Amino acid sequence: MFELSRHNVETNHFREGLSDLEYTDADITKVVSMINGLIARPMKNGTRFFASAGLASSELSYSGKHILSNSAAVKSASTSFSISIGADLFNNSPSERWIYRAELFLINGKDLSVSNSQNVHTMDHLTFYFNPKVLFNFYNTEALKVFVGGGLGVNYSIFNNNKAGRFAPNPGFDDQFEETDLKVSSSSFSFNAHAGVLFRKKFEISMMYVPPYSISNY
Repeated sequence: MFELSRHNVETNHFREGLSDLEYTDADITKVVSMINGLIARPMKNGTRFFASAGLASSELSYSGKHILSNSAAVKSASTSFSISIGADLFNNSPSERWIYRAELFLINGKDLSVSNSQNVHTMDHLTFYFNPKVLFNFYNTEALKVFVGGGLGVNYSIFNNNKAGRFAPNPGFDDQFEETDLKVSSSSFSFNAHAGVLFRKKFEISMMYVPPYSISNY
């Protein structure tokens, strides 16, 4: 109110409207507009499209009472290139605290395996991962933004070379592989956590963690 009075702005009809300010972007814009004799227009949402490339690590594991879920099982993870496209929706204001992001990943995993002395399961996968999420910039300047967030994931995978079974002893000859008919689901759901930094609203470095999710009931 002092600033309004100092700039010769009539304050009586503003007092009631300014008494409950919460100092949000909209409130600050409102006060500045009053001081300068302008009409405060509501902020519009902005959209930003992007494409990215990176590395993705995939691992095959078992849980429960399956023989490959014990501590003796050896896992071989796959690290491969991934690409993604997506869009950010944000309030078009200087702060841009909250970002609503939708992103589609393409991940190609090769030679995943889990085995013990006799049992083994190997596979390759090509996965489309659709990921809507919410990000929050907890460090927020024009030059640098540091964010955390999370969301849901919808997976659709194409599995190749999916082989599970055991090597049965065959005295005097090589062990014989007895294949098990193990069905895996192409579609699944998951959660994820995301953190990263954005440089001048143009270049982003980030990492995302997806907890294990089920693709089979054995």
